[in-house]
Amino acid sequence: MKLKIWSLKIMLGLAGLVIGVFALMLFWRLPRGLTVAYHQAGTAWLMTIGIYVAVVCFFGAIVFAWHLLKRVKTDTAFSWLAVRNLRQLKWATTGMFIGLIGIMPEFYVITQFEDAPGLCLIGSGIVALPLMVTIFLAILQALWTKALNYKVENDLTI
Repeated sequence: MKLKIWSLKIMLGLAGLVIGVFALMLFWRLPRGLTVAYHQAGTAWLMTIGIYVAVVCFFGAIVFAWHLLKRVKTDTAFSWLAVRNLRQLKWATTGMFIGLIGIMPEFYVITQFEDAPGLCLIGSGIVALPLMVTIFLAILQALWTKALNYKVENDLTI
């Protein structure tokens, strides 16, 4: 179990490193390049701001996932603190979804300019991923809460 937790922590660290490098080296150049290519400065800036909102929420999600893995490692996964970490992780992925909604106007501009309707589907898929994770985490949080309530009832019965 420790090897799995350790490998998940390495994956979280690598994902944070890759997204951090993209945020520092690439994303700040987007508005200028998109404005030159597609002549829509407003949507280019909206896309960049949305991406940075998603990046900040992504780093928050990494921190909350790290805390959740720490709870699993210390055998306190079925505690109210773990449910709180799940709720925080759910809200971080919700923030990623809200931030990524900002990329859709630029995807629409690119789709119209390049006459490639598949790009809108790709953009919708990118936006939908954090939403699916948020829904999964909400269900997991509800199940976790019910399991803890049953555990408390069972502990009181005994």
